[in-house]
Amino acid sequence: MAQPLEQWQVEEARARQREERENLERRCNPLGIIASSKIKPKATYLATEAAETTAEIVLTNRTGLTVIEVRAREDWMSVVDNHLDTLHAMLALGRIDAIHAENGSRVNVTAHHPSWGLTELAITRSDFEKFARVVGIEFERNRNKDVHSGQGQYDSMINIIGALYQLAAANKQAGQVRGIASNVAKLVSQRTGGSIDPKTVRRYLSEAKENGFRVEDEDSRENADPA
Repeated sequence: MAQPLEQWQVEEARARQREERENLERRCNPLGIIASSKIKPKATYLATEAAETTAEIVLTNRTGLTVIEVRAREDWMSVVDNHLDTLHAMLALGRIDAIHAENGSRVNVTAHHPSWGLTELAITRSDFEKFARVVGIEFERNRNKDVHSGQGQYDSMINIIGALYQLAAANKQAGQVRGIASNVAKLVSQRTGGSIDPKTVRRYLSEAKENGFRVEDEDSRENADPA
């Protein structure tokens, strides 16, 4: 059971929040990033506000604490930074359209690589959905176009996206990542404790490439028949 905060803790948290917001705004303002929100009355947020709102949603849902209490946690700043890095990565990688249908998921990715370093991003299904709601990505229901049937498609796609983010975070440019499918499969295993076949990854990457994703799968290129 969470203990109520003392008044001095609340005041300290608010003072720290003001200072953190100023620091975050200084980091983000030159980029001119804004994010749309569908769960708050305000139409748009600065990227830092979106990151903070996301952190609030995730932490309050996970812990049952109030917004003031989660902002007083020692890990508050690191959680906000992680979500801000995620927002930067999503924008750097381009627009992501995620369509959740009854029999699977289709995700179109148009990507270029970020020029700044990013922290390792571990995106779970629930966290991705919460984050997506804040930045305005819609998961459409009852749509069945170019979507593969099969159990676990949605979870697999989210895990592949997370692994691709990790590769981008390591500043791997197109052509520098050898065997992307194998790398992604390995990262998914490390992040989730589960497994995914590199062939499945190649299929997803092939479909994404048809929709504008530009990272070359070296495995496919090596196995291609000579012209």
